[in-house]
Amino acid sequence: MKLYLTENIQFVITCLLWVSVGFIFPPINYALVPLTLILFYKRGFELDLLVGFLLVLIFSDIRSSAFAWAGQVKNIYIIILSLVLFKEYSQLNVKVKIHLFILPFILIASFCLIYSPDVFTAVQKTLSYFLLFFIVPNYFSYLYSKFNVEIIKNLIWAVFFILLFGIVLKYVSPDFTSLAGRFRGLLGNPNGLGIFCFLFICFFTIALEFFPDLFTRNEKILIYFFAFASLVFCGGRSSLIGLLMFLSFRYFNILSPILSFFIMIFTIASYEYISNNIESIVYALGIEEYFRVDTLKNGSGRLFAWNFAWEQIQKNYFFGRGFSYNEYVFKENYLYLLNLGHQGSSAHNAYLTFWLDTGLVGLTAFIVGIVSFIVKISKMSRSLFPLLFAVLFSNQFESWLTASLNPFTIMFLLSLSLIYVVSTNNSMLSGDEKVTSNDSDDLILSPNVA
Repeated sequence: MKLYLTENIQFVITCLLWVSVGFIFPPINYALVPLTLILFYKRGFELDLLVGFLLVLIFSDIRSSAFAWAGQVKNIYIIILSLVLFKEYSQLNVKVKIHLFILPFILIASFCLIYSPDVFTAVQKTLSYFLLFFIVPNYFSYLYSKFNVEIIKNLIWAVFFILLFGIVLKYVSPDFTSLAGRFRGLLGNPNGLGIFCFLFICFFTIALEFFPDLFTRNEKILIYFFAFASLVFCGGRSSLIGLLMFLSFRYFNILSPILSFFIMIFTIASYEYISNNIESIVYALGIEEYFRVDTLKNGSGRLFAWNFAWEQIQKNYFFGRGFSYNEYVFKENYLYLLNLGHQGSSAHNAYLTFWLDTGLVGLTAFIVGIVSFIVKISKMSRSLFPLLFAVLFSNQFESWLTASLNPFTIMFLLSLSLIYVVSTNNSMLSGDEKVTSNDSDDLILSPNVA
């Protein structure tokens, strides 16, 4: 931990400068951050560009006017990252083509733009979604080829300090880190913190699967402790269950992939029974206070949102009305939904959101694309299917996978990138695959490299 701060003191000071300027005069950051990124690249600090992007996405989620600049700067940031990657793309030994698997979805989403009530926003979100799936995996691959495990360590330590600082503020300035009586750390809301911790623990666990000696024993305990503590403090029920799914399926997958598969089938089959009897189960376990049993019946207002979303879907069943239509229609009916008991401007369900925005055709294309990519690289890690199950479960209760420039989707992509890039590089080094720079483009078509 001390070594990370010492070796990255320049980057830490830069981030503190961004935050300080945000408190003093935020508009300066619209120029300061892009200039800093260009300077990073010119001086060879490309590793800091990806870590900084993750931090800016986290800053953009913070509920404070001092961080409002991040919501605009992140759009400039992804363009700068795109330019850097386009310049270096030909040099990549391993090109991760997950963006091609979601290309049919992107084309459908683009077609739906003709029906959008807010075309300008919808175009931006469609483009940023494709760029994220192209840039993050491939830029991670570029950094791994130059810095090896340092990129993984830096990402993990950066997130650790965000979580650590959030917990410190919980006791120093509790009002800043709470929302509606629940701990939210430095994220925008408690459920957001829960999702972020769940995805970060998955990423950290996968990193240790490939590099068990990446951190000392005490460092591992420290990182896990603050990540789990943040998750427990925020009271994110679905995120906690999602994490337990990931860890348990992963454990059984180590023992026997077949056993893990049957447990998954059993879990899906028993889901309806558990849902119908959830209150009795929670009371029997004595955890009714933590799980806020009084809100379980309507899912903290989610049932109203789901019913409303389903009603709207009937109007545009096969093709939606473009990215951001979900937000548009929920904002238009905010007071109506508020009177029913729902707060917020989303369906709190990624599948309904995709359906609203891109129709049944778009939703199907996205799920098929993501699942196909994971199936093709499934032999690279025992964590892949557990990660997929947990992410699919999480998106039953939140819509984070439908947005690109948030702190959550990028963590999921980083986990997939870590698995693919490290496995492929290891295979190339061991001579299992005779790959040249010319045929590395087709690596995705030959996934069984591990």
